[in-house]
Amino acid sequence: MSPRILGLKVLDENMQSCNGGTMAWALDKWVSVKGTISICHNGLHMTYEPNKWNGTRVFIAETPKVFEVEGDKVVCGRLRLLRELSPAAWKAYDEAKATAWKAYDEAKATAWKAYHEAKATAWKAYDEATAPALKAYDEAKATAWKAYHEAKATAWKAYDEAKATAWKAYDEAKATAEKAYNKAIQAVLAGMLEAPKQ
Repeated sequence: MSPRILGLKVLDENMQSCNGGTMAWALDKWVSVKGTISICHNGLHMTYEPNKWNGTRVFIAETPKVFEVEGDKVVCGRLRLLRELSPAAWKAYDEAKATAWKAYDEAKATAWKAYHEAKATAWKAYDEATAPALKAYDEAKATAWKAYHEAKATAWKAYDEAKATAWKAYDEAKATAEKAYNKAIQAVLAGMLEAPKQ
């Protein structure tokens, strides 16, 4: 069995559509439309704000399915009128709707307040939970940074010492080589002087 979805249908004195259509209506008679149902284009419309629409008579209507909702109106493909609202019933509907809207606003405000309080509590808990980890991270980072600098200083000192040693060995080897070179040149020149003239 299809669910019953209720709404209001506003008609003129002759129970004819007067908000963009001219369809004639009767109580307890199903009306259907074919094609693609689209709000304001093709379909049967109901509202929950009858005071916003043209017409003098308001009826409670039902549909098995709502296709679209836009603002204060809904569109469906099948609809029937169940009962006409008397002026007193219309007034009672407006009062009940106002009460329901007030309750909705109050519930929404309460939910919004509870949301912010829960968010604040969660944020505080997050800060408290992450604070030790952040502190440990900072302490570890400081220790690691100090160890890095100490290791870098030690490595740099070892590098400088090794470089100085290598430079000294290079200078000594170069001096020895230069000395040997000069000695060899001197020997060559001395040999040329002692050689018989040609």
